[in-house]
Amino acid sequence: MSREIGPVRIGNCSGFYGDRHSAMREMLIGGELDYVTGDYLAELTMLILARDRAKSPDRGYAKTFLTQLEECLGTALDKGVRIVANAGGLNPAGLAAAVRALADRLGLDAKVAHVEGDDLIDRAAELGFGTPLSANAYLGAWGIVDCLNAGADVVVTGRVTDASVIVGPAAAHSHRTIFTSLWPEGVRVALAGFRRAILEGTDPLERGQYHLALCRMWQDIAARLGPPDLVRLAVPGALSVDDLTAIERAAGGLGTRAAEPAG
Repeated sequence: MSREIGPVRIGNCSGFYGDRHSAMREMLIGGELDYVTGDYLAELTMLILARDRAKSPDRGYAKTFLTQLEECLGTALDKGVRIVANAGGLNPAGLAAAVRALADRLGLDAKVAHVEGDDLIDRAAELGFGTPLSANAYLGAWGIVDCLNAGADVVVTGRVTDASVIVGPAAAHSHRTIFTSLWPEGVRVALAGFRRAILEGTDPLERGQYHLALCRMWQDIAARLGPPDLVRLAVPGALSVDDLTAIERAAGGLGTRAAEPAG
């Protein structure tokens, strides 16, 4: 029995620094969403933020994001909508601290995380950039995924690729589903097939393509999220068919109703 990964609903409220201020609120009240995202950065914006940071090291982020959150953070938390934006600019840690202070002032319990690592200003000379006001690398979506999987309600980043604020929530949603639903179900189906092959006296490797697909899925997850922690257990004893049957029943017995894999 296969289970589809459910849809994730993402609404984007900003395409540039200074975009319509009311858009975040409109997104939150205009329909059911899982995430609200925002893109605040462009090359000119980075220059503006660099000059802002030069005046004070506490600055360097998109301040309008904070004023939007002052209106919208409570609504987002009430509706279970999480917020992802690259409004951190040159100071994502500073913006994250400001968001936490805002939440405290509003009496809200918000988990706030930030993604950093894009700022290369300290390596400008080493990289042959001279003495620029700012130097940043484009990061991808996986830092956002880590923050969301750790339970963050608000994630702010520095310079990431434009698509990353969308890809991050989508990837976090799908990988969470794989770990909590699809992967355990796939293991139960494989276990049931192995047990049936033993009972029928057929080759347990006959359905090898399906088992290979499970292995490749695990390989892909491990490549993206890192290898699992090794747990050193005692040497296991052999399992009888009765043992396998008991394990399958304890897991819900889904494997006995599973359709045979195609091929």
